[in-house]
Amino acid sequence: MMKTTSIAAFATLMAATPSLASNLVWYTEPGSNSPAFSTGEKVRGVNLGNWFILENWMEPSLFGTSGLPGYDNETQVMDEWSFCSILGKTRCAEVLEEHWNTWITEDDFKRMADYGLNTVRIPIPYWVYNVTEDEPYITQKQIPYLQKALNWSSLYGMDVMMDLHAVPGSQSSYQVHTGYYAQESFHTDPANIDRALDALAKFVDEFTQDKYDGVVKAWELVNEPWIEAYQANNIPWDFLADFMDRAYKTVREHENVIPGNNISMVVVHDAFQPLENWKYWFHESRGADWVNYGLDRHSYFAWPPYSEYQNYDRIVSACSMKNSLAAAQEWIPTFIGEQSLGVGTFCVNYKDCFNSTSQDLMADVISGSTDADYNNFYRALWESQYHAYNHGAGFIFWNWKAISPVWSYEQSVTQNWIPVDLTDTLWQYDPDQDYCLQNYNWSNVPAYPTTAAPIAQGTSLPIGKALAVNGTNSAAASATSTGEVIAQASSSMTRANSPTGTMAGTSSVYPLSTSASTPTPTGGASTLRDTGLLFGLVALVGTVAWSL
Repeated sequence: MMKTTSIAAFATLMAATPSLASNLVWYTEPGSNSPAFSTGEKVRGVNLGNWFILENWMEPSLFGTSGLPGYDNETQVMDEWSFCSILGKTRCAEVLEEHWNTWITEDDFKRMADYGLNTVRIPIPYWVYNVTEDEPYITQKQIPYLQKALNWSSLYGMDVMMDLHAVPGSQSSYQVHTGYYAQESFHTDPANIDRALDALAKFVDEFTQDKYDGVVKAWELVNEPWIEAYQANNIPWDFLADFMDRAYKTVREHENVIPGNNISMVVVHDAFQPLENWKYWFHESRGADWVNYGLDRHSYFAWPPYSEYQNYDRIVSACSMKNSLAAAQEWIPTFIGEQSLGVGTFCVNYKDCFNSTSQDLMADVISGSTDADYNNFYRALWESQYHAYNHGAGFIFWNWKAISPVWSYEQSVTQNWIPVDLTDTLWQYDPDQDYCLQNYNWSNVPAYPTTAAPIAQGTSLPIGKALAVNGTNSAAASATSTGEVIAQASSSMTRANSPTGTMAGTSSVYPLSTSASTPTPTGGASTLRDTGLLFGLVALVGTVAWSL
């Protein structure tokens, strides 16, 4: 009787509690001249890089694991292939499982909600599902951690974009994010397409099941493919076009669409080409018959020519991005799927950072200065990008966490380079000015820490449905935030789905030129805390009731 009463009361109060879940519309009607995210809420997201595909510059200490080459050894471990080749599969699996269990936790999702974010982009590799005998990668063991990620996303109101970040043979030459640091060879063997599509099909089969409650809103077909037009001796355009058409069909043939939801959004990376070049690709005259798609553009200042600019010119470059983004957004949802505050590279030789901490790298970034000028530059670089990218469909920062503060969203927030409430700005935005940040608000200048500030614990409470994951297909079971299965989950814990639930396009390009429209943030940590007080008491009662 205690359980029944508590559940009923819990359901009643839940219904009366304002939902803070994402209200993104991941769907564009066929032929619509008003693509998803043109109005209303924009994508405000982070990437969960270095979780399921190792990147040595983001977490150098992991590459100092016993058994790997030490600092004085000339051998470099550039990628996950080498990492597992040297350690052997048994030891590699042990190290990776510890990494998967600790790199991203539930507390990270709580803080994402605290910061008013609404989307996570999860880079995934083909080898989760398709590995040959001669490849050293660990397979299948990532799945329970992906299930936890989707469960936490559901609980804390995050929409998910699954991004096929690595394909057989590597789609990007000498890039650690492919898991295979070598010349691109994806196109040299037709079997590579088949293997990539097989992995994509299995991802879609698994993660669009009813038990995931439609939390995956978008599928990115392949991350940063290098084509011949971008760099010689890379992927021929016709090869990539064939792959993308087949990959789109794979998603459509394998996705399970939950009644009441729309098909997921299919996202295409722009292959570092001008956004306007993609108009013909999606035009009906091509005969591809794509529906609900988006474009992903990646925008960084850490490489030439932008890394060689003066700070003023970097801000001007960021401001100018609104132009191409606004134009593209008129015909397709166009995201910035990767961005950062980096104006240089850090830990490229990862061994130089073996024993470094965020404190050390923060000192490198701000030169130990107590003067606000350097910190104000990073705040200005953030605000100029934020405004510009909102002329498109929004932003997804690279990365949620990294040892280098300017590549870490969570560390940038603690440093006040990025405000918790994204509407809390130091400058007035004027899109008609080349330098778009005007009228500095001296009264709003935050206190910038002089060293790397500690990361605060997350405070947000669950607002969505706990998923029936981690090996159970029972509709009467649901997973707790730790991934363990509990019975008889309350039906009142229903996730507030995006109205249409289909793939929203993203856009990514290396040259910086985009534009943004003002988003409508959820209110950040203060909103979550204010509306969460009553919810917290209710959740506590419900939790205690379950245990009785």
